[in-house]
This record gives sequence, structure tokens and C-alpha cells, in this order.
Amino acid sequence: SAKLEHLAHHDGLTGLVNYGYLTRLLDHALIRAGRRDDTVVVMFFDLDGFKAVNDTHGHGAGDIVLQEVARRVQSRLRKEDVLARLGGDEFVIMLEQVNSPEAARRIAQLTLDAVKSIDEADGKPVSISASIGISSAHGRAGAQRGAAALLADADAAMYATKQAGKSGYTVSAGARWPDSPVLESVAH
Repeated sequence: SAKLEHLAHHDGLTGLVNYGYLTRLLDHALIRAGRRDDTVVVMFFDLDGFKAVNDTHGHGAGDIVLQEVARRVQSRLRKEDVLARLGGDEFVIMLEQVNSPEAARRIAQLTLDAVKSIDEADGKPVSISASIGISSAHGRAGAQRGAAALLADADAAMYATKQAGKSGYTVSAGARWPDSPVLESVAH
């Protein structure tokens, strides 16, 4: 029963949290942040150059790269942080209690360094990097926006990174921090 539950919530290849479980964890984190007047950060990233690894060296080498990304990025995160694999070469990092853009940028840089440090898979040379999109939600307003909106902001920021030349990170204009002005919606 416990093994089945683990399989239902985790990616079989990397052992990371899967998308369905990530959204549940993110919903709970946003509720906690609303209660604590705290910040939740989401980083959406995918791998630049991953398709070339699969095309050149086969899916076995690609699987090794995905496992190494999981291992190396996870090793740079706090125990309470969540690293999820959404499928293919798409990953999400969820961080709680990160109250400044600088702290989020620091984690993004650690992630970039971890991914770039992978230079071989199964004895074959590989060259990959990551494109990262960062978003954040603060306090009750973040809880009201919800997990889907936060993930969509981070995903859009990741595509902005790709358009800017890849191998870097972009902070979403919608990211909210403790000192951000409150965005209020007005019904007409």
C-alpha cells in the first residue's frame, strides 16, 4: 500500500515528486504562506540541449542525464524544498519562506551550475544547460491566486529565458515579494 502510494506521487525514472502531487503540495504551501504572510517561490525549468543527447546517444543516455539532473539539483536544495519532474525534461522547484528575489536568484544560479556540471552520460560527452522561469506568491493574495496561476507565471518566464538565448533565468513580472505592492482585483 505504501509502495503504491509512493508510485502514485513520484516519477518512476527519477524518484522525484510528479505533477499531480506537486500541485497538491503547492496548494498547501500557498495556504501556509497566506497564514504566515510568507512567500512561496516556483521555478519552472527545462533542459537546453537535451534533445541532442537523446538524438545522438539514445534514450538510455537521456535517462541517465535526467537522473543526474534530479540528483545534482536536489543536493543543492534544502530538505524541505520540493523538486518535481513534470515529464520529459521539465522540472519544477518549489521553495517556501524565500522572502527576496535575491534568495530566489541564488537558488536559480545553483540550479544552473548543477545542470551545467553534467558533462557525460554513460561515458558519452553531453552538453546541457537549463532555462529557468521564476515566480512567487506572497501572503493571502498568493493563496487566492492559486497553484495553477503561479505555475503558469513561472512557465511563461521560462519561455522568456529561452527567447533571450537560453541557459539562464527570468523572474516573472507577476512575482510578489513581501515588499511588493498588493495587486487588487476590482469587480465591475
